[in-house]
Amino acid sequence: MKKQFRAAIMLAGALCAGQAYAFDGERRGFVLGLGIGLHSTDIEDNGVPYSNIARDESPSGLMTSFRIGAGLGKHFLLYYTNDVAWFSEKAEDNLTIAALTGIGGAYYFKPQPGGPYLNAAFGWAGRVELADSLTDKDYTGTGFSLGVGYEFRKWLSVEARYVDMSLEHETFDVFTKDVSSLQLTFQATFY
Repeated sequence: MKKQFRAAIMLAGALCAGQAYAFDGERRGFVLGLGIGLHSTDIEDNGVPYSNIARDESPSGLMTSFRIGAGLGKHFLLYYTNDVAWFSEKAEDNLTIAALTGIGGAYYFKPQPGGPYLNAAFGWAGRVELADSLTDKDYTGTGFSLGVGYEFRKWLSVEARYVDMSLEHETFDVFTKDVSSLQLTFQATFY
């Protein structure tokens, strides 16, 4: 994960190197985004470790978002993204996260701030129980997200996203989880 983060930082730096724009209110140059919101997640267990039954759960809770990258004009942003859904599964009472981290982009329909936009991301996905770091309950895989947002003020927007993840148990690849999530966030994207 550290290698992915370093690569994303280097990519963002390379994209921004030719442009000295930062936080000037135009969507070009350096971009930094933070978000917070709510999610409703559906987790389908296909074989649970130490059990031969499948189970489904639908936790909900807080979700956070982080983005860093570059504006490649007045309409398009390219960024490293890390979207994390925080929850507690019913079968376990441990704090758990489901995260999508990778490359994302946003297309704004208007060249000036304000108005609707679309976004998408793809990359590494994972589900980790934070309190049980010594157990064998982590899942990794790939995922993607598709979203729509509305920038109602310069740098501030509301965003709805669908996230889909296909995960395998890190040790026993016969145990899989299909995770889908609907997320609603308030984003602050500084450009």
